[in-house]
Amino acid sequence: IRNSEILRQHDEAEAWREGTSEGAAAGIDLHFERVGRARGSVSITNNTIAGFDSGIAVNMGGKRVLVSGNDISALTHTVKIHDGRTPTLAKADPTLDFGGGPLDSPGGNIFRNVGDLAFFHQKGYDIYACFNDWEVSGAAAIEARIRDKDDNSSLGWVYWGRSGDPCGSASEPIVAETPQIIPLWTDTPTPQIVPTLTDTPTPQSNVPIFTFGQNANCRRGPGTAYKVTTSFSQGQEAEVDGRNQDASWLRVLIPDTQAFCWVSSVTGTLSAELDALPLASYPPLPATPAQLKIAQRLCSPNGYTLELTWAGNESGYRVYRNGTLVATLGPNSNAYQDQPPFGGPYTYAVEALSADGVSPQAQVTDASCSP
Repeated sequence: IRNSEILRQHDEAEAWREGTSEGAAAGIDLHFERVGRARGSVSITNNTIAGFDSGIAVNMGGKRVLVSGNDISALTHTVKIHDGRTPTLAKADPTLDFGGGPLDSPGGNIFRNVGDLAFFHQKGYDIYACFNDWEVSGAAAIEARIRDKDDNSSLGWVYWGRSGDPCGSASEPIVAETPQIIPLWTDTPTPQIVPTLTDTPTPQSNVPIFTFGQNANCRRGPGTAYKVTTSFSQGQEAEVDGRNQDASWLRVLIPDTQAFCWVSSVTGTLSAELDALPLASYPPLPATPAQLKIAQRLCSPNGYTLELTWAGNESGYRVYRNGTLVATLGPNSNAYQDQPPFGGPYTYAVEALSADGVSPQAQVTDASCSP
């Protein structure tokens, strides 16, 4: 299933379906009721899915499902893993790879969710979902939103890039003030020409080609502060259309799409001279939080409390104490109250978040406090 717009005029979730074993009103519902191992694979690439309760619902025994390069928004869950109508069948576990998993999905999906969970996972097997972007409401920006509804430890994990996950990306969820909903269909849609894809496209001779000498992430802009869009494997090739000022980063075309991302020039070799490439545009990073200070401080035998304040109006903020993340805040937040352990001194750092990346940190140091 690729290069499609799967859209529905649907403003409210169907409450009778939500959270039950009867399935989901989904843009794509992979439903294969069979006992034991069911051979075969499903690939879902470069689609736009919007307006459904769930973007993708899965109830398949033994299938291999590779998902990459999709833009998925949903009213309750972007992805729902459920038992369907026959939860008692002894179905083999499927392999679900949304990025960084055993099926070599490069990720590059955008999960836009307006509910309280991005992945609703009701089964015991693990799901791979690294190298993707997560755009959720501030209230949903918690780890549980991509694990399972009841935080049930007997259920499988969704690997998305937290420390220790086996698929590599360490990106944090993007906190969006208003998660984007893709425009829905009209009565007279404009016909689209779907390009014919091949597994090994032959590049044009006059287009510079970058050959990756190692596995590498591809980002929204030139620098590691930008969000990971997708990843490339050693030996892959990509067309290049530009560079940044010092040619340390190159803008490449994501294969089988019309989208671009940025790779470090040291991760491979270019078929042309770096200086011959034109300069390419890229989005700015969010501004560094301004005027960071300790506005209030209380040190007494009963406790230690302080309040940080700063100026800015970005999509989210992260607060660190001595290098350890202590809070992720929503849009336009300009203050945070902390109750650190007695001791110190403590150095606090605040960085701003946007859909494209993270800002440089602002820092302030507090004196020590003893009971």
